[in-house]
Amino acid sequence: MPLFESDIVGDAFIELGVMNAVDPIDGNNAALGLARLNMILDSWNGGGNGVFAQVFSDVTLTPALVPHTIGPTGTFVVAAGRPARIDSASTILSGSVHVPIRVRDNAWYRHLSLPAMTGALQTDVYYEPSWPNGSLYFWPVPTKNIVVTLEYESLLLQLASGDAFTLPPGYLEALTLTLAESLAAPMRVALSPTTVENARQARARVFAANVRIPRIATADAGMPGGGPLNGPEPGHESGWY
Repeated sequence: MPLFESDIVGDAFIELGVMNAVDPIDGNNAALGLARLNMILDSWNGGGNGVFAQVFSDVTLTPALVPHTIGPTGTFVVAAGRPARIDSASTILSGSVHVPIRVRDNAWYRHLSLPAMTGALQTDVYYEPSWPNGSLYFWPVPTKNIVVTLEYESLLLQLASGDAFTLPPGYLEALTLTLAESLAAPMRVALSPTTVENARQARARVFAANVRIPRIATADAGMPGGGPLNGPEPGHESGWY
């Protein structure tokens, strides 16, 4: 069932005891509530634990383009904002065969001997989470319109007045009570211990459901220096692994 931002804002003011369930909220308080709600959504995006889903997005590379960008106005448009990171990438070949692309860091890209080298099949990508669009440096630089799948965390969208939206179970209580906490100071209202504790528990339930435990492995049991689960990466001309 869709929610409206005004539902959460109104319920937060009711939680604070500054309005009742019958009278409509006035314009100034509605604007304050919406601004604080968006502040919370922005904070949860930044922390990561408020993000509830992974996105697998198929995009088409542009030959000779360096870098490709991703975000609200990027080469690859993501209305909610640029991803904080790229979790995985793969090339889609004919027959829907996916060939993994290694996601690299800035040290690897900085030490590339031939960053401008071109090729038909991309083996690596470095992602720079620049702003407002992130930058994707595919290597080798593409020469064809290859289709690539990118995996990254979805983001919680900012809301405008009157917006309808849906969220997974648990978010309604967590957002409403967190908003009530945020509104207490500007409304000059003392928060009840019950509201504070209920808000803490509601956030804990939502955040715990979104925690992702990274998979790790060693080359041999108990030995350091191992690689990813699918085995050590092959050598690279730059000497970085």
